[in-house]
Amino acid sequence: MASQVLSSPANFLNWKIVQWPIITLPFGVTSSYPTPEDEVTRACKEKQVEDLKEEIRRKLMNAAGNTFQQLKFINAVKRLGVAYHFEREIEEVLQHIYDSYPDGDDMEGDIYNVALQFRLLRQAGFNISCGMFNEFKDEKANFKKALVRDVRGMLGLYEAVHLRVNGEDILDESIKCPIIFKYGTFYAFIM
Repeated sequence: MASQVLSSPANFLNWKIVQWPIITLPFGVTSSYPTPEDEVTRACKEKQVEDLKEEIRRKLMNAAGNTFQQLKFINAVKRLGVAYHFEREIEEVLQHIYDSYPDGDDMEGDIYNVALQFRLLRQAGFNISCGMFNEFKDEKANFKKALVRDVRGMLGLYEAVHLRVNGEDILDESIKCPIIFKYGTFYAFIM
């Protein structure tokens, strides 16, 4: 059988390549002649998009009283992948949050909120102290055992730890912590 295939190589040389004209249309256009309905539909959708952008801008700027609510909203916008539309507003909100905590070590809230604030501020380029995680350590400088039950907080800490810089012992130790390693493995598994 193999000898039959090799004995007739001329069959392969008789193939002709057919060149078809290439027509490229913009995404979503089904014909080269758009109908008036297409233009009306497109204009309506563009208006809806702009209205939704304005609504998100208002929500970003109006939640000024509740820091953690703003951070959660910014996190959701970033995870949805539409933060590039709101870079200026997000920068203003994060700058306000950073300015309202001058030393950064006296954060209050649960581990998730503190880790979220740390992560978002570090991602935005702010020099925020990792000392805010000290309140979650016991007298032996280990993370408190009660944190094990806070899955969301541990995952938030796992994400925040990856933004550490050299010399931050708290975060260097926490990446080696078996609890955080366990949740990090779980997080990598579900993502």
